Amino acid sequence: MIDGRLSTLKLLFFLFLSLHGLSVNAFSLDESDEDSLRHKVVISNVRLVGNKVTHPRIINRELIFMKGDTLTLDLLTGMINRSKENLMNTQLFNFVDIEVLFDGPDRVDIIILMTERWYIFPIPIFEVVDRNFNEWWKTRSIARTIYGVLIKWENFRGRNESLRISLRFGYTESFSIYYNIPYLNQNQTNGITLYTGMSRNHEVPYTLVGNQILYYRDLDSYIKHDFLGGIRFNHRAVIHTTTSVFTEFRSNTVADTIVALNENFFHPGERKQQFINLGAQYKRDYRDFVEYPLKGYYFDVEVVKQGLGVIKNEPDNIYISSNYRKYFELSRRWHFAAGIKGKVTGLNYLSFYNTRALGYNADFVRGYEYYVINGQNFVLMKSNIKFSILPQKVFRADYIPSEKFSIIPFSIHLNGYVDAGYVRDRDYALHNPLANSWLLGYGLGLDFVTYYNIIIRTEYSVNKMGENGLFIHFAAPI
Repeated sequence: MIDGRLSTLKLLFFLFLSLHGLSVNAFSLDESDEDSLRHKVVISNVRLVGNKVTHPRIINRELIFMKGDTLTLDLLTGMINRSKENLMNTQLFNFVDIEVLFDGPDRVDIIILMTERWYIFPIPIFEVVDRNFNEWWKTRSIARTIYGVLIKWENFRGRNESLRISLRFGYTESFSIYYNIPYLNQNQTNGITLYTGMSRNHEVPYTLVGNQILYYRDLDSYIKHDFLGGIRFNHRAVIHTTTSVFTEFRSNTVADTIVALNENFFHPGERKQQFINLGAQYKRDYRDFVEYPLKGYYFDVEVVKQGLGVIKNEPDNIYISSNYRKYFELSRRWHFAAGIKGKVTGLNYLSFYNTRALGYNADFVRGYEYYVINGQNFVLMKSNIKFSILPQKVFRADYIPSEKFSIIPFSIHLNGYVDAGYVRDRDYALHNPLANSWLLGYGLGLDFVTYYNIIIRTEYSVNKMGENGLFIHFAAPI
């Protein structure tokens, strides 16, 4: 009787887990019991397999179950699925599989199988300096590129620490160091990030006309020097919520020529700007896969004070920014996502250098990749309907000796999108007509996603002026 009951539990639990992409040892029987998934079991053991570098406590930190827990089978299934997503989002592993083994009618063993990534990379650097790849492609100028090397050591000491040292040459010459320690205390709730860097440039963007950046270049001398140093304290009491406070010192100097071209580049008439930033951020992250999410949500809010009144001619500014994104699984192949991001700045004067809105990094309306819309306040809304032409598959390249590279996941998604945005600019809108007006863009795209956070998006977009084009991006749109 006990063996029959155990076999039924294993069968139904196997079917339930299979729907979630998980696994359990089981065999088929004809009998069924609709109450089986409400049956309670005790987790008698949790075994970790494949973590050759990663310390066990780093893995256990991401699990929402532990040895000794008493749970119903349906609750355990959800917790296993969420724990797998948490482990993948550490970006320490290429693959994570979780198996459940029955050890009697009321006890289970959980085995976590991991394939670790390769953590140490001397990466050659080749970057375009324009705001995005599409802007650079108009000229394809080698002079507007940066080359060098990045020494990247993820999972440093097996404790999910990150150490990065970079040397860059070409358009920008720079040196930087970044070191992140996620856990300082025994409870693994407090962490710290340290970073510093310096750079110098032959070319400087000095103003904006017609929503196009104008540059000044001097090949004989460096006309801009920058220094940055900062420290960030992070508190992660629960898995999906992080609170941070940070402070940083910035020093920026430009040649007299830049001030002559734009006297408001920094504080009026000044060629040097130094200031201290002080800020705080609250973040909740429930995405299934942070680099390319299909389910869940993300929310953050950040408050930053630029300038504390202790340095001459420093900016005196405060701003609040927030970002919310929601991801829906409509069916196995259909997904929908929407997001809204906004920024509100205080009423004090802002120099050209300290005024940014849309057109930088991921903050743009698709279809306006060639434009910059600066201002003090903005709102950006994005929406995406997505069809998975090829849901995630795994290709095994047996000719590659290391499993860190030979097992290759990939997926392909077709998506349609509509974006909208608005920038409020009280200082520079006279010569930049896209400010203080609504922006609209829409189009179709094809996304390719594979391991080590590699994403390639090809999109055909149309904006409100009727302009259209094919654009390439290397990160998730929302």
